[in-house]
Amino acid sequence: MKSDNGKRIKSNVVIYLLFIVVLIVLLVFYYMEKSSLEAKISETASQCSEISKQLDNASFKLKHKQNEIDFLYEKTNLAEQLASSMKTLKIQLPTSVPDLNGSEIGNAELFGHNKIYLGKIQQNDPSYVVDYISTDGEKSTYYIIMSEVKQLSDEICIGSETQLEKANAIADWVVHNICYNSDAASTSVNADVISLEQVISTKTATCAGYSNLFAALCQAQGICTVNFRGGAEEGLCDYPDWKNVRTNHEWNAVFCDGNWHFFDTTWCSQNTFYNGEYFYSDKLKTEYLDMDFYEMTKDRRIDRADLRDFYTALFSIS
Repeated sequence: MKSDNGKRIKSNVVIYLLFIVVLIVLLVFYYMEKSSLEAKISETASQCSEISKQLDNASFKLKHKQNEIDFLYEKTNLAEQLASSMKTLKIQLPTSVPDLNGSEIGNAELFGHNKIYLGKIQQNDPSYVVDYISTDGEKSTYYIIMSEVKQLSDEICIGSETQLEKANAIADWVVHNICYNSDAASTSVNADVISLEQVISTKTATCAGYSNLFAALCQAQGICTVNFRGGAEEGLCDYPDWKNVRTNHEWNAVFCDGNWHFFDTTWCSQNTFYNGEYFYSDKLKTEYLDMDFYEMTKDRRIDRADLRDFYTALFSIS
């Protein structure tokens, strides 16, 4: 009897061990399949996102062509429509440099340098500004592009009430939808690369194109927006030779509710356009959006500050 009981116990132990082994194998297989399935789902989601962006781009291009056709066949008067939508929006610079909020930085000289340039913003000549809209020199093209900018800006700002909310919504759209044009940056950057027409149609830009589009979209909401050009390096305020860093970057500021708010959409966005392909990323560096003066100055030296009043320029050219 004892021998039979011992055999049964051994037999049961073997069965339990086999059961555990089978269970482990099944669990390993399950998690392998789950991991593979999750990877496929992630890849499919990424592909769907890419297709969605391509459809958005195609839709925008179709709208652009429709606007051209309507304008050429006089089915719409874009000049009247723009004048009507923009007549109550007037871009005005502050008459003096307001108090600059934020935590102080150690480099008082760089702080003073940037404050001086913030107080001498240049308002660009209309003939100069329109080249930032399109380089083809056709007035009809200027109206078509600015009409599309106004339409896009209005769509982006649905649900936003204050000017700062609108500026943040516009920045969010720009950083998610525009890709840094590494191909152009590595060869040559010219007016075609940064014009509104090119940036909107290709969804690519270098830093000057990012800041150009952000400014135009904000101005379409009547927000005073400035373009800065200067030297930019992470931790610039700690550089002993910060004055000698080359001019290599462009960014923006908006004047809302009595304060300057600074935006670097190029540094925030991690999208790239490389070797003719678009690569999108949701890993944003949001610390470069809605910065105060001190946060902006930590990494940037202003060499030039411009106000490109696109709509005034458009209505003033002959």
